[in-house]
Amino acid sequence: MYIKGYAYTDEWENTAKERSDRFKELKHHVGTLNMTRTPAYNHGNFCGKLVTDEEKKLSELDLAIIADRGNLCFGGNCTIDSDGTFRGEYYTD
Repeated sequence: MYIKGYAYTDEWENTAKERSDRFKELKHHVGTLNMTRTPAYNHGNFCGKLVTDEEKKLSELDLAIIADRGNLCFGGNCTIDSDGTFRGEYYTD
């Protein structure tokens, strides 16, 4: 799933608030979710596996929001395989 960034758009304030609010709802997953984050030049990579029933309800957008700690102002992408394995990246500039 491609996630469009909101930086430099007319709706940036609303989108930033929505994603920040969603991160607050998902924050409890930060310490328990099986996710590896790797910084790279102008982006960050993340991957992992959804294990619990609660985790399996997370969307691709939810996982990207968790990975980028509620930001995603420059967008990103994420995919979830049928076995619960996921991978993606969030852009940092």
